[in-house]
Amino acid sequence: MKTGQLQKLPTEKRKQRVSGGIPWHAGVNPRNQVRDASLAAYTHQELPFDKLVEELQPKRAPGRNPIFQAILAFQNAAPQTSLAKVSLPAGAPVSADVKFDLEVHLSDGPEGVRGWFVYSPELFEPAFIERMVFHFQRLFEKAMAEPDSELSLLSLLDQAEYRQVVEEWNETAAPVPVVFDHFGGAEAALGTGQPGFDDLLALVKSGKAYVKISGAYRASKLAPDYADAAPLAQALIAANAERIVWGTDWPHPDSVTPQGKKVTDVTPLYQIDDGRLLNQLPVWAPDAAVRKAILVDNPARLYGFT
Repeated sequence: MKTGQLQKLPTEKRKQRVSGGIPWHAGVNPRNQVRDASLAAYTHQELPFDKLVEELQPKRAPGRNPIFQAILAFQNAAPQTSLAKVSLPAGAPVSADVKFDLEVHLSDGPEGVRGWFVYSPELFEPAFIERMVFHFQRLFEKAMAEPDSELSLLSLLDQAEYRQVVEEWNETAAPVPVVFDHFGGAEAALGTGQPGFDDLLALVKSGKAYVKISGAYRASKLAPDYADAAPLAQALIAANAERIVWGTDWPHPDSVTPQGKKVTDVTPLYQIDDGRLLNQLPVWAPDAAVRKAILVDNPARLYGFT
């Protein structure tokens, strides 16, 4: 399917790995990595593609390009179709110019980045490509609006899609209560913006799951008070204090089996000051009524205490 005017472009095989932990504005950032890889690829653009295939001798399959199946091309000439207004009529014929499963053509002009997608209807439904266009545009917008954010933290979903995925598609009643221990496996050093933590908050807020704010030493390395675990605990409590329970994690066994030991052997115990650890609860939950819920009311309801 074709939405815009295709132009012949050099086709360099380019393999680029971009770290998800680098902010866009950093001195060594994904844009610089991609630029360097692109310039390196263009130094060999005069090499005939057939010669490349002959040298590499890849495994061939009928109907598939022997080197790669998807291509992203960036050019200076402005296309006719806006990325935000791309038209994807169902049943439109595939252009004879299409040599790959998926093509994304972009250009940078006075009105911003514009482009179009070309794809095979035998592999992709129009609705799927339409969502891909939306997510691609959203990624651009998020990267420009939040240049300090890491790539892995940029969400492709808008609020409506997020609510659908996290809430509507999870409208199922579990036969038993769902409980996540140790802050749901979150890492304190990554903060509340780490991947998956919003999903955990949504589950807690909806009442579908409990979270134990226990074993702070498993989430944080800042002993003895584990200060960087406080934002995690406070965010969980704020989401739904009725779904938070305390746990001592006593006697604090190591979760890793020591070398030369069996999995059934008792592992060494962490030396944890339980009193000092418990003293962090008023920091995380200053309200006495909330602390009572976490320590007494919530576990009584969850485990059926009388």
